[in-house]
Amino acid sequence: MDMRLAFQPDQELSYPAPFPLHFHQYTAVRHPSDIQMFCTRSACSSEKAIFSNKNAVYSIESWTLPWYYQFDFQTRLVIAMHSAEPLVAPESTYYNHVSGQLAQTYFLYPVCAGDFIYQPGYSLTRASFDSWLLEVILSGSLEIQADGAIYQAQAGDTVLLDCHRPHGYHSDQGWHALWVHFDGAPAAGYASLILSQSGPVLHSTAFTDVRYALQSIHERLAKPTSDSDARLALLLTKALTSLASSASAANFRDEQRTAIEAVITRINQAPEQAPSISEMARMASMSEYYFIRVFRQMIGVTPRQYLIAARMNQARYLLATTSLTVSEIAQRVGYASESMFCQTFKKTQHITPSEYRTDREELK
Repeated sequence: MDMRLAFQPDQELSYPAPFPLHFHQYTAVRHPSDIQMFCTRSACSSEKAIFSNKNAVYSIESWTLPWYYQFDFQTRLVIAMHSAEPLVAPESTYYNHVSGQLAQTYFLYPVCAGDFIYQPGYSLTRASFDSWLLEVILSGSLEIQADGAIYQAQAGDTVLLDCHRPHGYHSDQGWHALWVHFDGAPAAGYASLILSQSGPVLHSTAFTDVRYALQSIHERLAKPTSDSDARLALLLTKALTSLASSASAANFRDEQRTAIEAVITRINQAPEQAPSISEMARMASMSEYYFIRVFRQMIGVTPRQYLIAARMNQARYLLATTSLTVSEIAQRVGYASESMFCQTFKKTQHITPSEYRTDREELK
């Protein structure tokens, strides 16, 4: 059977299979393994693209949207979308995901996830979007509108939005963020708990855990496997559980919360330059003994444990995304000695830095 469909830009093309493309949203989703796509850059910008499987061929003509793509023909075709949305840097990437019925019925699951650099002046206002948004701010700052109020978020903050309700964000400075739109049976309960205790902007108390989860989700969507739904659900569950736990810090006095959050923000923004424990205590206007006690009660780990975790998360990110040597990464995350860094990494991650890098490369 040979079947060809022509359409104009901004139309929705639907197939007799559960993987629609919405060109007006610049999105595409992961395809089953029997789908192949043959497309040149010139074809994608002005002429046509062909999707084919064993039974049908779909030809897309008059395709004019300026987006680019990456392919993986080994198992499943995955398109890494580069948004053409105004004031989103062209190197920004995202993936859409279609979960199985089991995940949609019982689990948390990502709808789409991205790594975006928003340029100065970016602004968006929506009446609704059928999901929740979890985002970590890696750099820059923005203003968030939610539930009739305005919130400020900056580097080191975690953002949780109920996108079913009117919301928006704007930045004069621009910002860099990892984000995931998610849904699932447990989603409303998690969101209600966290938002009722902390509001949409959490000042970094769970930043390290959430950043790692979102980075891992982005990587897994780039390389789906047969157990992707279960692993993605676990990552989202860990991230939201960490947020819910940090929200319980609301039981502490405002000045204690503010002091501990300021220390955590300082650690997350530059773990390689983090102050000593005594300096942290002075920042919090507490004795060292009392500071460690309050920090542990509020966060669940000691300041030193938290600092190590932040450095290890930064190290994992650098191992996975750069070609820096292990020695260079050790210095980048605050270790003067490569051997001490490797020892700490192996003790906390149960794998050597080199082994971790090899595993990450195999996932690419």
